[in-house]
Amino acid sequence: MNDYIYYTIVCEYIDKIDRVICSRRDRHLLPIKNKIRNLLMADIYIHMGTPCDRHCICKFFCRKDFLDAYEDYKNGKEYINISL
Repeated sequence: MNDYIYYTIVCEYIDKIDRVICSRRDRHLLPIKNKIRNLLMADIYIHMGTPCDRHCICKFFCRKDFLDAYEDYKNGKEYINISL
């Protein structure tokens, strides 16, 4: 199948989880397919790339909350980050 047809027409009808990683162009699907890497990316997003300190609020949330916040960020629904 032609790459142009696949990426412009077919990809929008296939869910990201069901897509096959065919080339380097599809590397953005790796975190979606790997749950551990997806959780790691969510943890980095929640902490804004800084290490966790003793006053961090991440201890009050579960993994599902981290993943939901990261999914919202990836879908364009960013929350306002208030850093102290």
